[in-house]
Amino acid sequence: WSASGGFEVGLGAFFRWYFYKYGSLQTGLNVAYSYIDLGNETYGEQTLSTDSGDVAVYLFEYGLKHHKVSAEVPLQVRAGLGVASGVSVYATFVFTARKPLWEYLKYEGSTLAVSGSSAGWHSFDSWEFLGHVGGGLALGRRVSLEALFGLFDLNTATRRWSRTSPGASRLTLPSREM
Repeated sequence: WSASGGFEVGLGAFFRWYFYKYGSLQTGLNVAYSYIDLGNETYGEQTLSTDSGDVAVYLFEYGLKHHKVSAEVPLQVRAGLGVASGVSVYATFVFTARKPLWEYLKYEGSTLAVSGSSAGWHSFDSWEFLGHVGGGLALGRRVSLEALFGLFDLNTATRRWSRTSPGASRLTLPSREM
């Protein structure tokens, strides 16, 4: 879940190689679905004076719902310490190459009387590269809980670069160990 009124859920297969008892390298292939509902937000305000002295205030409000399906390949490095039998805490860095596949966008503008939607498949040159850092709690080698915080987000389609991206939390269930 995110503060912007959305969530992301994914399904994937991954492999994990341990280079010491609590440190590992993990990669895999995931399919992710994300949804964001920005609701009705006030975008801006403009005050206009007329020749007769009347003042008109315009509020530009919009509503936005966004659905996206993506394929992604994460690469995760973990370094941890054992704290009890079968339990460890760890720090992690995750680099993800994400390929958006399909997207649906619905928008409405109350003041401007604009509404519509668009849906479609992404072109091959549309990629996203994400970097996250965080920590977690591993319960054995099969289940882990972690919290991630964004470091960067690069989108090749829009050529948009940001130094932060939303935080995330996730539950990782059975893995294939190497």
